[in-house]
Amino acid sequence: MLILPHVRILFTSVFLPFVPVLIGLRLFGSVVGPLFFLRGENNFTLALEVVLGVAWIVVSAMIVHIGWPLRYMYIYDGTTLGLFDIVSFMAQVDLTPSPLLIIWVMAIFVAVASSTWRAISGIAKISWYMREGRGVWWDGRASPQVSRTQQ
Repeated sequence: MLILPHVRILFTSVFLPFVPVLIGLRLFGSVVGPLFFLRGENNFTLALEVVLGVAWIVVSAMIVHIGWPLRYMYIYDGTTLGLFDIVSFMAQVDLTPSPLLIIWVMAIFVAVASSTWRAISGIAKISWYMREGRGVWWDGRASPQVSRTQQ
């Protein structure tokens, strides 16, 4: 497992198998970022962005049905650090719909909306650059922007 045991106990048992996948997606995104910084926007980095966006959409579609992923949270009462059971507390409060469920659905919605935009804009840019005759790997920072009227 890629997370510390002190953090691992905070998640529900149903959500735990998805944690390495989510960490892997974040690591993949952290590799794509420096590529944009070093080489600029080119078809290779845009293709990686599209793959990353689609992967986030697929994973989000799977984890939205799990529900709120955190079971516990750490609290400090002035003398000791202990665990607070969020799920049991929300069950005692008995609010319908659950505020945690609303927060979870909104977080997934934002993730899917931003990933969809990432995928659509990446596909559109790749098709534009391919029509301009650019290859897969070119220096997006140094190449001049040539419009169709200048060709």
